[in-house]
Amino acid sequence: MMASLGVSVEPGGSLPPKPKAIPAPKRDDVAPRRDDTAPEREAIIAEARQRNAQAFAPWTVEEEQDVRRLYEAGKTIEAIARMQKRSPRAIELRLQRLGLLPHS
Repeated sequence: MMASLGVSVEPGGSLPPKPKAIPAPKRDDVAPRRDDTAPEREAIIAEARQRNAQAFAPWTVEEEQDVRRLYEAGKTIEAIARMQKRSPRAIELRLQRLGLLPHS
């Protein structure tokens, strides 16, 4: 008996039928692929980089170490952002990822 799994089957009985698979969505129902929005994304990145030269750039291990060191030395998030050429929000999110700030 499989009552512990929420299924009751008598000896010699059969299991209930398996649920049917969910069909894959039609192409019209799917969000555009990343390359469909590339020009829009590039415009957003270009605009952000006018304010912060490193906006959307991948973080290096050295940059993370610098941010950690500066934050632990008492520098403000705004000061670190200016030094790293990133937004204060990017610094805040990186500090959260590094475990130095609680997730909000």
